[in-house]
Amino acid sequence: MDWVVEELQGIDLGDERLNKRTYRLVGDFFANASQSIPASCGGWAETQAAYRYFANGQVDWQKFSPPFQADGGAHPHAGSGFVHPGHHGTGLQRPPLAGWGG
Repeated sequence: MDWVVEELQGIDLGDERLNKRTYRLVGDFFANASQSIPASCGGWAETQAAYRYFANGQVDWQKFSPPFQADGGAHPHAGSGFVHPGHHGTGLQRPPLAGWGG
């Protein structure tokens, strides 16, 4: 999960517990990308925690803007073949998600 912390360095959701939950969820969802949320979370309590996280008003997708975007710097994975999910270039549009500024 170290790569998750590195990738999301500087994230601040206003509560360290939310930051840590973010790291956990990103790691779980990445490791189980083709699975449902319950299957990715691994248990009922973890699934409930994930849905509480999504419903939390402090969790705002705009706060996920990586620090390298804010300061104009290069992406830490530039040239590595890493594709940032927000920059895949397909032009697909997602429907607005309630509570996520959509």
